[in-house]
Amino acid sequence: MKTIHKIIGTITIVSLASAASFAHAQDTNGISNPNADSSAMSSPIAQELSSRWGSPAVNRSARPADPIPKVTTRTEEAKRFARQEAEWQRLSTP
Repeated sequence: MKTIHKIIGTITIVSLASAASFAHAQDTNGISNPNADSSAMSSPIAQELSSRWGSPAVNRSARPADPIPKVTTRTEEAKRFARQEAEWQRLSTP
């Protein structure tokens, strides 16, 4: 029974230490208020200028372009695959 208590105590200490290190890692700029930084990046201009957001803004109201054209007959499908195969051959041949 003492071994189980030791294991539970060890797991508890390790989890507390991990939680403390994660909490410390989240506070990178020394501000303890978690909502203090979010208001600075809430404006669209600040989001565009920030390099940490990575991808550019997306217009969610616009319909996405379909990369694969719709085909209705087997001959259209065969032509599309022939064009794709020719493109692959062109790209793979030096």
